[in-house]
Amino acid sequence: MTHMMGHELGNEEVQNIVDSWENESAKRGANYMLDKYGIPQEATYVRLIWHDARPWKRIMVINEAIPHDFPDSHTDDLYQVIPYNVVPEKASELLEFDQSVIVDPLKQELGSRCEIEGANFITTNLCNEIINNRMNIQEAKEFFREAKLEGKNQDWMEKLMFEPDYSLERQAA
Repeated sequence: MTHMMGHELGNEEVQNIVDSWENESAKRGANYMLDKYGIPQEATYVRLIWHDARPWKRIMVINEAIPHDFPDSHTDDLYQVIPYNVVPEKASELLEFDQSVIVDPLKQELGSRCEIEGANFITTNLCNEIINNRMNIQEAKEFFREAKLEGKNQDWMEKLMFEPDYSLERQAA
């Protein structure tokens, strides 16, 4: 059930919202998410939000354009998070890897903000590798560059390579 200002929205109304956005990257991201995950649970003229759209705990497409230059120039507008208990001492390492990483220790969330879901998958996957000491920051950056710019390791851009601990959702609620 999608709500905006107290009433349920249908496909056409959500599409009208997206069509009104000026940010073309956000429009593409929103349309891709609509095709893949269906109508969001929340919609405003600024953002669409899906809850429990597995494997993601939450997906947000926001009509904004945050410039980002890793590993190439683009804008970030697609936010995706999973339940994940990141120990505080790892948070700065993750942000050093990529400033689009989302870490929220209080809500026990980990995720990424980028322009495409594939980049969020690989970023979240590589964060898991860094947290578990299977890759250092430089190795993770190189792995990401090779995947996004050279087409290597594409499976890391298609899905999570680990199972999130969904029991954390109940604990953080």
